Amino acid sequence: MQKRWFWLLNGLLLLLYVWALGEATAVSLQVKNGRCVAIVPERHIGIDCPQMGAGSQVGLLATQPTTSRTELASYPPLRWLAPHTAWDDLNLFTLNGDLLWRQPFGQVDWSAWQLISGGWQTRWGELRGLASQNSLVLRQPTSDSFILTSHLRRAEDEAGLLLLSPDGHTGLVFLIDGANRRGVWWEWANGRITTPLIGIPFQKPLVEQAKTVLRLLLTGHQAALLLLGVVWILKKAGTQRGSVTDRSQFFTNDYNELEKITNFDSGRTHSLISEIRCTLPKSFTERKISNLQSLISQK
Repeated sequence: MQKRWFWLLNGLLLLLYVWALGEATAVSLQVKNGRCVAIVPERHIGIDCPQMGAGSQVGLLATQPTTSRTELASYPPLRWLAPHTAWDDLNLFTLNGDLLWRQPFGQVDWSAWQLISGGWQTRWGELRGLASQNSLVLRQPTSDSFILTSHLRRAEDEAGLLLLSPDGHTGLVFLIDGANRRGVWWEWANGRITTPLIGIPFQKPLVEQAKTVLRLLLTGHQAALLLLGVVWILKKAGTQRGSVTDRSQFFTNDYNELEKITNFDSGRTHSLISEIRCTLPKSFTERKISNLQSLISQK
C-alpha cells in the first residue's frame, strides 16, 4: 500500500513538472510608420524606428549562461537539469492580421534562415541557442509595416526579437530579461547588441507565474528521482550478478562431486543435468554434462 502511494505521488509530481515546463511569455512587435511598439503581458512600450522600412528583416536572439569556471561556480547546479530558455514559434502578420509567415520549431527549414551569430538547435518543438549569444533572421524581407509575434518558453535567460534594417548591419532588439521581469529596447550593430535605449517592467499572467514557481520547486524532486533510479538500477544489477554467481558455484560443486562418484542413482543425475541445462550458460554446461554422461555410460 505504501509503495502504491509512493508511485502515485511521484507520478503526480512528474506530471506537474511536465506541465510547468510549458511556461510561456507572449511577446510581439508592431512596426508602423517609423514607430516600433513592443507588447508584453499587460504592458507595451514604443520607440521611433525610421530605419525600419521596406526590406527589413526579422529574427530572434537568444543567450545561454556563460561557462567560465568562476561563473559556473555561482550558477545554481539544479538549473542545468532543467530545460533552458527557448523560443516556441515565430509568426509574421500584416497590420490587418493576415498571416505572412509562420514557423513552429518542431521542424525547421534552415534554408529560409540566415545565421548571424552563434548556433541553434531544435528540441521537443523548441528553438534554443547553443552559444553565449545567438542570432538569426528570416531571409524573406518585410514591408514597412507588420506585426511580429512569438512565445518565449521559461524566460530565465535573456532573449529577444530582432529587427534588422535594410542595410543588414544595424537595427533594434527588444530583449526580454526574464530574471528581472523587464523588456528593454537595445540598439543592434554588426551582429551584437550595443546600447540600451528604454525599458519597461512587466508581470507574467498568474498561471504562468504558478508554472515558474512549480518548475523551480520540482527541479530538485526530478534530480532526486533520477538519483533514486540510478541507485535502483545498480542495486538490481548487483543482485542479479550475485544470484548468477551463487548458482554457478552451486552447480560447479555438484559437478565436481559427481565426477568423483561412480555409485550414484542415474535418475537423479539425469534430473540434475536437465536443471543445469536451463540454469547455466550453454558454453559452460556442455563440457561438464559431457563428462557426466561419460560417467553414466561407464556405470
